[in-house]
Amino acid sequence: MARRKPRAAAEEGHENVERWLLTYADMITLLMVLFIVLFAISQVDQKKFDKLHDGLAQSFGAAKLLDGSAGILQGSTKQAPTPNDPRAAEEALAQQQQAALAARREVEDMNRIRERITAALAAKGLAVILVSSDMPELIGLSHRVLVMRSGGIAGELSRADLDTPDVQERIFRHASGQEAAA
Repeated sequence: MARRKPRAAAEEGHENVERWLLTYADMITLLMVLFIVLFAISQVDQKKFDKLHDGLAQSFGAAKLLDGSAGILQGSTKQAPTPNDPRAAEEALAQQQQAALAARREVEDMNRIRERITAALAAKGLAVILVSSDMPELIGLSHRVLVMRSGGIAGELSRADLDTPDVQERIFRHASGQEAAA
């Protein structure tokens, strides 16, 4: 009796053994794009940056956007020596107090700028989305609060609702689904 030959694997379809090559090429291309983008953002054109700065300053109606320090990290690598002389210690303390006062003023300036921007947008009827866990900031800047839960609006509190002492509890009840949306 004659034996049957097994059917050829070609009938099941052609299997592409080089599929990995396409994935590898995609990965190499993405890595190349990543390094090109990193290189591009590392090159700062000072003239373009100055034009951007001047344009923003004109938009906000100020010759200078902020009167602040040169930067947080500038000079941070140098630790001031501890003065042994009481007079030098008093001078160092006075300098630290002046720096703290300047930092507080800078924070106040930033808050005033934020308030001006928010007021200008509100005057034009535009919405401002504020995400904050700082309740005094939230209450001070908001006309109403929408509480989000699972990608939807779980509740809404008006300005009058924000002035009540139990506002945090009401927000939590909305967020946890214990209170129905208004």
